[in-house]
Amino acid sequence: MGAGLINGEGFPSSLNTILDVYDFDQCKKNSEIILFGSINKNKLTDYISKSLYAKIKLKSVDQFINTFGQVKLTVDAKTSELKKYRFGSKGKTPVTYIVLKNVINQSLNPSEFTYNPPDNVEVEDITQNLLER
Repeated sequence: MGAGLINGEGFPSSLNTILDVYDFDQCKKNSEIILFGSINKNKLTDYISKSLYAKIKLKSVDQFINTFGQVKLTVDAKTSELKKYRFGSKGKTPVTYIVLKNVINQSLNPSEFTYNPPDNVEVEDITQNLLER
């Protein structure tokens, strides 16, 4: 299960969903391409109708639109890599703001991330399975 727009999708699927349910305008700024998008209610409703998980989790399309109605994607103009994105309502502080960095095969200092699972939860390390994909 990933951190998808609605559906618990992984990152590539989430990005695909974002591109499917938002209508974008483009403007270039220095070495970046900035894409501003507004959610398309018809496309969002169609997406939800095809997703059982979204139907269960999403209580109100209008509430979702009010919260996540605008998106801004920042793309590196030379490499076409997505650098960052944010969701929110027009004129308000973003609800979600994510900056992406290419950190493939870099060590993670154990002090930078800790996770304390709840009692009675069995922790399973699936790192090797993911690396073998």
